[in-house]
Amino acid sequence: MSQYWPWFVAGGVIIAALAGYAGYLLWRLREQRRALEDAQRAQSAVGMVAPAAEVEPAQHRLGAEESIQVLARCYLDGQVGGSEAALRIA
Repeated sequence: MSQYWPWFVAGGVIIAALAGYAGYLLWRLREQRRALEDAQRAQSAVGMVAPAAEVEPAQHRLGAEESIQVLARCYLDGQVGGSEAALRIA
């Protein structure tokens, strides 16, 4: 059993390093979400963001058509595969 202690120590160090990195990423994600929420609140306070109910169906449809065209171009250029393009269009 005494011959395995270096492996236990190495494993513990690796686990501690990965846990620390995961904590760091979680902290960064929370900061990013908080900044996004603050920016959305600031925009809505100024009146720049229209509620979803006010978006006209024609505008929504135009956005969908443009998105499909962009996805089709990406597929033809070979940037995305056929299955990914189909899933995104669906």
